[in-house]
Amino acid sequence: MLVSSIKITFFVFFFSIIFPSTYGQDVERKLPEGWDKIVHGGRFMDRFQTLPKAKKMSKDVWGIDKVKPRDIENGLEDNTWSYWGGNIFQSEDQKFHMFVCRWLENNPKGHRAWPKSEVVHAVSDNPSGPYKVLDKVGRGHSHNPEMHQLKDGRYFIYVNQFSGDLYYLADQLEGPWTMHPFTYDPRERSITDHIANNTFLKRDDGSMLMVTRGG
Repeated sequence: MLVSSIKITFFVFFFSIIFPSTYGQDVERKLPEGWDKIVHGGRFMDRFQTLPKAKKMSKDVWGIDKVKPRDIENGLEDNTWSYWGGNIFQSEDQKFHMFVCRWLENNPKGHRAWPKSEVVHAVSDNPSGPYKVLDKVGRGHSHNPEMHQLKDGRYFIYVNQFSGDLYYLADQLEGPWTMHPFTYDPRERSITDHIANNTFLKRDDGSMLMVTRGG
């Protein structure tokens, strides 16, 4: 056990010296002077709100005792599938749409089955749920699907995967969806972290800002 610990310690030290830019990406910084005087609403954390009071609490659910009883109508949950990722989009008819990856709950690989997941479309009348799966979009191959509406009115779903990111494209939320490879132009800039787990934000002019996992 001691020998293994020494090997692990040496590996971490060696890795941090040879690849310093990839080893630690988080830097703790002190708050700038005057930030203690920011009014409520001026910080990102002020934008978080508490969930509405649960309508149905249950103890007969998965999870450790410390989280029970809990709301079983919050989000998307059932006994057949494991779900991962997704963002919420409100359509003009006031419905809430969520596109997520899923794989069978009873898969012998457990959570490690996510590379073989599939993307599904779930809908709810309430932003907090419960969501019900409406239809299947296509293979997920990985995780972190994220859906947005483009400037021309079409919709796209980004999906992160090891063999190269892809996206689905459709004229309407109900599909049909077509799959396309996602390509990037680094504009002759170095990439400090591999492009993965991308997230998107629509700007005022309708264009999209993309941020990678490495920032």
